[in-house]
Amino acid sequence: MSSKRGNRLILEIPRINISEPSDIRKIARQIKNHQNQEILVLITGSGNITDQIADLALKSSNNQIKFTELDELLALGQLLGAQLIATALKSQKMNATHINPFLDNPIRTIGNSGNPKISENKTIREVKRVVDSKLSKNVIILCGLIGSNENGKITIIRKNPSKILEILKKALNAKSHFSMQ
Repeated sequence: MSSKRGNRLILEIPRINISEPSDIRKIARQIKNHQNQEILVLITGSGNITDQIADLALKSSNNQIKFTELDELLALGQLLGAQLIATALKSQKMNATHINPFLDNPIRTIGNSGNPKISENKTIREVKRVVDSKLSKNVIILCGLIGSNENGKITIIRKNPSKILEILKKALNAKSHFSMQ
């Protein structure tokens, strides 16, 4: 059993700039400062790449894009950020992995794209299944605004993203969280 066990921390990244390698390395160094704890990194904001994806999608579709299509594109921006952070952490000799929301998303929502609601009970169950056992060996990076609905479709949580943090703390019995800027 890990000596870190029971000392869980959620590090929230409210906005990430993934176009600058120095910004990604800075985030990795800040995460490494907490390496004596089990760490879940939660990306809860879009950044420059996600903003560019949204702008490109809206302009190329003459603002006619469906929410389901836009949500999938926006999810790619957060996923890219999660992968880059995991790579930067590995370069600093830390075990790190990201959860791919297209393959095994623990954040469950009810309803369609545009205005999904978070399913607290299902999310707690899935976080325990997907994330809990991996925390003792890895820093886990989770795209916190990406959910999947009962049909397995990607949804973007646009309202009350702080609810995700509350649910994760409950599911993982995390004692604290720290917001990184």
